[in-house]
Amino acid sequence: MRRRRLVRTGIVLAVAAVALTAGGAYAYFWESGRADVLAAGVMVDADAARALLHQRVVEPLARPLRLTA
Repeated sequence: MRRRRLVRTGIVLAVAAVALTAGGAYAYFWESGRADVLAAGVMVDADAARALLHQRVVEPLARPLRLTA
């Protein structure tokens, strides 16, 4: 009786894990296929975006790093 319940629980958990993994994979591939799609009406100026990224990411990384111990 206890062994049957244990096997049944194992099967249910395995099926749930497979379903969760399949759902996650589906969501990942669906979203990655739409990575270059913006919402309707959204406009992006590429030059302004590059300048902003350079200002916020590249410039801070280009500064020297001072370490003190």
